[in-house]
Amino acid sequence: MTPKARKWRRKYYPAPARRVRKKDALDHAERKWMGLRPAVLWKYGLRVYNRDIYDENDNLVLEVNGQTCAPCLWFKCTTCPITVAGGSCGGDSGLYCRWGCTGDPEPMIRLLRKAKRMQAAAEAAKGGGP
Repeated sequence: MTPKARKWRRKYYPAPARRVRKKDALDHAERKWMGLRPAVLWKYGLRVYNRDIYDENDNLVLEVNGQTCAPCLWFKCTTCPITVAGGSCGGDSGLYCRWGCTGDPEPMIRLLRKAKRMQAAAEAAKGGGP
């Protein structure tokens, strides 16, 4: 992996999804998806091929799938905060698939932010947050 690719990983995917605490799953996912913005990938000399991230020497930097998605590892699809917020990752119309076809991570970033707001509001209503 190139030094720029390692720098990207430290900034946008600092820990494997399986090591992320449940309460931090949406933050981890949002950070990863922010790193998938085309301008960010270009800045670090990275490219998307078959929904995975590669550096300029064709080294695999990150597989973008359910194993690198903290919410996917913590929640079932039906109870995932992303689904509860009104979105979908899987299937032909899901945002993961859409990103794979268009290269645009913004719909997923917006949905993750909405899910985080809803989760914070639910916690606050239970007395567990601001």
